[in-house]
Amino acid sequence: MSLQLVFFGVILVSSVRQIAAAESVLSGFREACTNEGEEVKINMACFRCICKNNFVECEQESCPAVDDCYFYNKKIPGRCCDKCIGCLHEGRMIDSGTEWTDPDDPCDHYKCVSGVVTRSRIKCHTPCSSPLPLKHGQCCPICLGELPAERPTGDGRGHPERGPVRQVH
Repeated sequence: MSLQLVFFGVILVSSVRQIAAAESVLSGFREACTNEGEEVKINMACFRCICKNNFVECEQESCPAVDDCYFYNKKIPGRCCDKCIGCLHEGRMIDSGTEWTDPDDPCDHYKCVSGVVTRSRIKCHTPCSSPLPLKHGQCCPICLGELPAERPTGDGRGHPERGPVRQVH
């Protein structure tokens, strides 16, 4: 019981010191300004200040979450937030959140999320016997002049074949 109390006390004292340090930096008088909406430069990283109602108002910069990021840089000089590095794919660095299609195989679609590349493959269902030839960059064939093929279902009725289906690998 006393060990838990000491541990809690250390965390509490540490938190109070951090809050006090932040308040000492941010305390003071309100700075006046005249150019409404203009950004005001200050010598503190991680804060964005603007002129609002004739006073400088500052907000701490909000950072995107990097909890699910596989690779990230901590504390980049001159920046406030950690940044997700992205993905290494076939020797190239790709920014997190980027999506692309393989230029050699337009049915392959890739996405980089938090350092992990996922690949999804489009599977084409061709509902006709004579589709048009594929054009460069086209994944699925197109049917012209024929009605879609009927696909049997459990209720005994046929339903027209639907478009391409994407499978994630």
